[in-house]
Amino acid sequence: MKNTRSLVLTGSAVLTLFSFTFAPQSARAAVDFVKDVKPILELNCLSCHGPKNAHENGELDLSTRALALKGGDHETDLIPGDAEKSLIYKYTILPIDNKKVMPPKEKTPLTKAETEILRQWIADGADWPETIT
Repeated sequence: MKNTRSLVLTGSAVLTLFSFTFAPQSARAAVDFVKDVKPILELNCLSCHGPKNAHENGELDLSTRALALKGGDHETDLIPGDAEKSLIYKYTILPIDNKKVMPPKEKTPLTKAETEILRQWIADGADWPETIT
């Protein structure tokens, strides 16, 4: 009886994981810029990619939506709807020993959850309210 219960729980867990992993986009929770994305940018990006230091760091200023969309030295820093081509995401998932990894290797790397938030936010269109800086 104990083994049967374990199988049922395992089967239930697999079904839950399967339904979450393959749920249609409309079924998953949307990423909220203020709650989910802004804290990541503030804690990990703005010390280098803010108004004071952007000129030293690829001219990329992530302090406002307009500046983030403008990008820095690259035209592909932020491409709403395409996380895989957006350097803001791509550079966060590079191997830690890659010289382009962000945040730089002397800082704490983003967690898998944080990189997934960035990926989903960009893939969903990088919504960033104009009034939020």
